[in-house]
Amino acid sequence: MAKKSLLRILADAPYIYAKFFVAHRRIPSRKSGLFNDYLFFRKIGHALEDGLVIRTSDKIQSKVFVEGITNSVQIPKTLCIINSSAELSHFRAPARCVLKPSHGGGIVVFLEKHEHLIGEKLAAALNGLRQDLYRDTKQKNYRPLQRRLVCEEMLPDGENILDYKVFCFDGQAKAIQVDSQRHSNHRRNMYLPDWSRLDMQYNFPAGDWISRPDNLQEMLSCAETIAANFEFARIDFFVVGSKLYFGEITHCPEAAHGRFGSISQEKTFSKILFDKTL
Repeated sequence: MAKKSLLRILADAPYIYAKFFVAHRRIPSRKSGLFNDYLFFRKIGHALEDGLVIRTSDKIQSKVFVEGITNSVQIPKTLCIINSSAELSHFRAPARCVLKPSHGGGIVVFLEKHEHLIGEKLAAALNGLRQDLYRDTKQKNYRPLQRRLVCEEMLPDGENILDYKVFCFDGQAKAIQVDSQRHSNHRRNMYLPDWSRLDMQYNFPAGDWISRPDNLQEMLSCAETIAANFEFARIDFFVVGSKLYFGEITHCPEAAHGRFGSISQEKTFSKILFDKTL
């Protein structure tokens, strides 16, 4: 098994190096202290093959994991699981819901109660079911996952809901990414845990100031409880009124290809994430 893993790493390495260079126009270095370089070496090594990392990369299994370690966060209700394209042809939304790949990301289909999948929504659902992040990005944590769609209850804000993503290192919450207008005009803001805004751009343009959520401390505490099981993890949440909902656990954000506005911005973010004195 170890030999197969080593052969896979050697086979994947040229592709991973090439994609990194195209994204960042530099050669990754272990000594750089930069966030994306850190993620690169997680991808090219064995970190993403850890059993718990693999398990929690699956959206369905990650819910079970989080339910087992904390009761301070709501878990969106799973309405059903779709295992094949044949099931999609008869699918009828049991309630206002969303469909998304449990084995990947970036694809979300919003459906009203009793709506059937047709046209663009059917195409998106099929793409989600067929998605292969190991093939596309060489993130080894996705390689063993079963391809299936999870149908979840739609939270009240629907397509306009904000995504709060907490970056944790060594079990400490270090920074928060907030994504807005994800399905129309994607904007992304970065904040420190005290809700000071970071003057930086990360893969998407920054948007307007977003108010500090009332349950910020609850979110940070919950993120740290979950992240205590990993060296690095990004713990994602949704906020609806006073309720905190779990989203997912991400082990290699943007597949190590996320671009900061400048190398100076990446250095600032990296210092915040990795410096234990901050």
